[in-house]
Formats: sequence, structure tokens, C-alpha cells
Amino acid sequence: MTNLYWDDARGGYYSQEAADSIFTGAMARLYGWIALGVVTTGAVAWLSYQAGILESILNSFGLIGYLVVLGVWLAAIFGLSFAASRVPPAVAGGLYLVFTAISGLMISYIFWTYTGDTIILAFVLTTGVFAAMSAIGYTTKRDLTGLGTMCFIGLIGVVIAGLVNIFIGSGLLSWIVTLVALPIFLGLTVYQTKQVKEMAQDAAARGDERAASQVAIMGAVGLYVNFLNLFLILLRILDLFGGDD
Repeated sequence: MTNLYWDDARGGYYSQEAADSIFTGAMARLYGWIALGVVTTGAVAWLSYQAGILESILNSFGLIGYLVVLGVWLAAIFGLSFAASRVPPAVAGGLYLVFTAISGLMISYIFWTYTGDTIILAFVLTTGVFAAMSAIGYTTKRDLTGLGTMCFIGLIGVVIAGLVNIFIGSGLLSWIVTLVALPIFLGLTVYQTKQVKEMAQDAAARGDERAASQVAIMGAVGLYVNFLNLFLILLRILDLFGGDD
């Protein structure tokens, strides 16, 4: 027998099958957006490297130029997080791709800092680790509120320490930040995956396809940032242990 649920917004009934379809579609779009964001970032990073865009910014404006780009990137995160639930999903998706393109410009330095083999290995490892952590978050039944709180507090500390180190240039502090950040972003991937899953389930239970699409994009932003940071962290670690001479 098909289970039917009343939808006040639409003034009618919808089935459990329809709710399951909305949920499955939302999760598929979530990972699709993440993959598209990673591809966009990689393509823009490579093109920016070939054109010498970031190098030109650094040569012309020095550290200030990079900090401006970083500021635009951070503003884009907060702006996208705010707008994603207030604009049509198509518009939010376009803003997300702009954000991932800016990320590509920011990390284009990796092509003159690391070898191609190290970059490829870091990407493969990141994909595997990210997939494993996301699978744990998707399947776990545990309450991860405590984990999320701890990771967000740790993230604030890492960001502050990283910003301070931009000006003092301590190699030791840089490595402490890198090693501490690794478990933080692993934990965030687990926590945010479970959070997005629950939000998608809630939207599906209400038969709200628009809300489910918005959840997919909002979730993609956070998980994409986790993927990007895990990649940069693993890149540094591989470089330390013999990735490049």
C-alpha cells in the first residue's frame, strides 16, 4: 500500500515514493555540485597559472593583492550561504560556480610550487578520504552535534593562527596549523554530510522540491570547502615527505 502525506502548501497529497525521489535527487545534486565545483576550480587554476594571473597580482600588489583576493573569496562564502536559501536554485548554482572559479584563481600557485605527480597523488588521496568521511556521515546514526561544535571551534582557531602567520611567517606555526587542520576538516566532512542528509530528508518529507534543491547547493558549499582544504593540506604533507625535492 502506498503511503500518502498531506502537503498544506500544495493543498494535496503526495506519496512516500515521491518523497524518496525528492531526497535521492537532492543528494545526487549535492555530489554533482561538489564534483562540478572541483572541476571548475581545477580548470580555472590551470588557466590562471598558464596566463600568470595570480603571479601578476602578486608582482603588482604583493601580499596585499593576495589578501584582497582572499577577502573576496571569504565574502563569497558568506554571501553564497546567505543567498542560497533566498534565491532560485539556478541563481544559487551560478553564484556557486563563480565562487569555485575564484577558488581556482587562489590556488593556482600550486602549479609552480609542486610537481604534477604530487598534485595528482594529493587529488586522488583527497577524493578517497573525502568519500570515506562523507560515507561515514551519511550512514552513521550517532548524534554528531558535539563533533560539529568542536570542529567549528577548532576551525576558528586555525583561521586565526593562519592569518597571524601570514604576517610573522613562522614555518613551525605553519606546520602546526596544517596538521591540526587535517582532523578538523575530516570531522567537518562527516558532520556536514549528516546535517545535509537530515535537511534533505526534512524537505523531502514535506514534499518541497525547491527546498531540497536549495539544501543541495548550501550543502555543496560547505563540503566543497572541506574538499579543497583537505587537498591543500595533503599536498603540503606529501611535499614534506618526498613529493618534491
